[in-house]
Amino acid sequence: MAAYVKSSNLDNVATTVTATTTITTLSSDSISEFDEIDSLHSEKENNFYKNFNKNNSIYSNNNSVYSQDKISYNFDDEGSMEVLQFQNYIQSAIIIFTVLIANDKFNLLMPRDYQAMIKVELLGVLPIFFITYANKKFDFVYLFYLPFFVSLTCLKNNMTLTIINSILLINILEFSFFRTIVIQSILILWVYTNDFKLSTNINAWYLIPIPIILNHCFARILMKISKLKSLDIIECNIFSVLLTNILFLIHSDAIYFQILKVTLSSLFITISINFVISYLIFDRLNIFKTVKPIHKSLILLLNFIVLFPMLITNILKSIDNRSPLNWLFNYILSSNTRQNILTIWLSILLLSIPTVTVFKNLISLNTSRKVWHFLILLCILKPFKMDPNFVKLSLSGSIIIILSVEYLRFLNLEPFDKVLNNYLKSFADARDSKGPLIISYIYLIVGVSTPLLFKDSPVGLISLGIGDSMASIVGQKIGKIKWPNSKKTIEGTLAFIVCTTITSVFLQTYLGYFPNIRKLNITLMCTLTGILEGNSTMNDNILIPAFMLICEQLLTSN
Repeated sequence: MAAYVKSSNLDNVATTVTATTTITTLSSDSISEFDEIDSLHSEKENNFYKNFNKNNSIYSNNNSVYSQDKISYNFDDEGSMEVLQFQNYIQSAIIIFTVLIANDKFNLLMPRDYQAMIKVELLGVLPIFFITYANKKFDFVYLFYLPFFVSLTCLKNNMTLTIINSILLINILEFSFFRTIVIQSILILWVYTNDFKLSTNINAWYLIPIPIILNHCFARILMKISKLKSLDIIECNIFSVLLTNILFLIHSDAIYFQILKVTLSSLFITISINFVISYLIFDRLNIFKTVKPIHKSLILLLNFIVLFPMLITNILKSIDNRSPLNWLFNYILSSNTRQNILTIWLSILLLSIPTVTVFKNLISLNTSRKVWHFLILLCILKPFKMDPNFVKLSLSGSIIIILSVEYLRFLNLEPFDKVLNNYLKSFADARDSKGPLIISYIYLIVGVSTPLLFKDSPVGLISLGIGDSMASIVGQKIGKIKWPNSKKTIEGTLAFIVCTTITSVFLQTYLGYFPNIRKLNITLMCTLTGILEGNSTMNDNILIPAFMLICEQLLTSN
């Protein structure tokens, strides 16, 4: 099947426009806000995050739909530690175990010129992260561990990307904006000039600053929007690296990936233009003084409804003369399998949404949330084996739809704000009430989709749809023995391990998942993931699928 979009043209159109728009939006008033943060960083450059509890005002006009309060770089009592607690010893042991497996495995597979650099990072940088951050917030270890090991295990033919992703994490250090960019540019330039095969879109030295600036901007924007409450500084940096990889660094001709890149680019361009309209024109310049809030909301909503699909259509049409909508209809109608999958999905949605809505008052919030986990599992596992490209395309579209819905909810656009807020917050948990964003369902779709999109792996579905759900239900119903210094129970962890192991072996036997991994290794993968789930404080919907994917790749026979 011919791909709808051509990779080389798309990289020149969507990525360049996204980078230009993002940087332009941040150039004027936003850059001054960056300087506020940078000045704080410079003041405490030799005392990293110790007593770092400064407030930075952002989007100061309270009448703006983009207005925020203040963000505070502080760690709560649960996250900060003077001494490593029991669960941190457990997490450290698990991480070190996977490091040793990776060191042993990739020494046999990697070219010699990469082995030295990877060893430096495995045996040098990771311990530094442990020593530097363990006494402040252990989750900082995952800021290095997850991007590095996901790149290392999932992109085995692109070792340079592993190194570049590690360089991008320098954002977390207390350097000024421009000093960080200079340091990262020098390091990536060194990689570029040392004859490493760059299997990324960095095919010329003058392109080196683009991913660095994009990553830095994404991280700062997420910090400001979330106020470091909905998302902490670790999650902001992890998501910024992920977005930078999708929009610029990773090169793929796969149709689902190309469409994901185009739609994400179009979404960010639309959000940037709405920001200019709302913050600069309405609030800062105060051009339209008599505009009522409802009229302002309608202008922003209309701009989103018109501009977003128009950008998608024009970018895709500039690459292929066919209309994207016509192509999509032809793509679905040309295959009976796709039509059957779509019918199954619509049937499940038509039955499940009214049912969960009607009975949500009769069941706990936790149970209603886990129902959606199970439904996603049912919707994807079998259809993925029937037509993986169609399922990946659908997952890519789902990510964009969910991000768009949350963006519109975040704007509080009258008169739809109350309806949208009330419905989405009815499924929100305690973490969603900390800040302005509802992030649970974003975490869920990203955690489920990423392993499938990158490695055709169902570990996101298994760990969240089965493992996390059963651990929560069993732990709440019959759990009595708790892990030290944790609210999670050992019974819940055992339920996670047993259920995910049985499910994984079943999927391997009857659906052909996990083709090159032994059953003993499947058990080890589920056991390590279950113990980590029981002892970590990081958001499960991000940590557990990513870690289980790393374990799967490390334990798979070559």
